[in-house]
Amino acid sequence: MEKNSMKSYKILASYTTYCSLVVEAESEDEAREIAYQTDGGDFKNNDFGDWNVDDVFELERLKA
Repeated sequence: MEKNSMKSYKILASYTTYCSLVVEAESEDEAREIAYQTDGGDFKNNDFGDWNVDDVFELERLKA
């Protein structure tokens, strides 16, 4: 039986979703603090995002 000469790789990737939130504040620092204290579900999805390949690992072949 012919052995497969191709190697196997595990790809780790991440996906970023961009969201926004409108707040009223007296300064940028206050607005940032409000954002950090706001539940993530209150942010509105902007319907776009991006993905990134973070790392690639060669998988070792299983030995019988």
